[in-house]
Amino acid sequence: MNEFKPAIFTILMVDDNPKNLQLLGNTLRNEGYQLEFATNGPTALAWLEKKNFDLVLLDIMMPEMSGFEVCERIRSNPNNSDLPVIFLTAKNRKESILQGLS
Repeated sequence: MNEFKPAIFTILMVDDNPKNLQLLGNTLRNEGYQLEFATNGPTALAWLEKKNFDLVLLDIMMPEMSGFEVCERIRSNPNNSDLPVIFLTAKNRKESILQGLS
């Protein structure tokens, strides 16, 4: 009998806090996902140039480039324009997020 094996998905996780990457990464890896990590926007964009991903988990508030800026760059690349992006943040209010970006 053929055993059904789920497809392996590759996720790029982007967060400037290594503890967040480790915590969520361990959970996702235990579920069978392949992961790559970036601690800033430029590194994430470099990963996207050399590897195909099924999903990007993207922190909003990071130094150098915000998650919104990274997402804009992802969307401007025709090869990644349909790539799903899920934003992550420790902030719980829209005002706090927007204030942190200014």
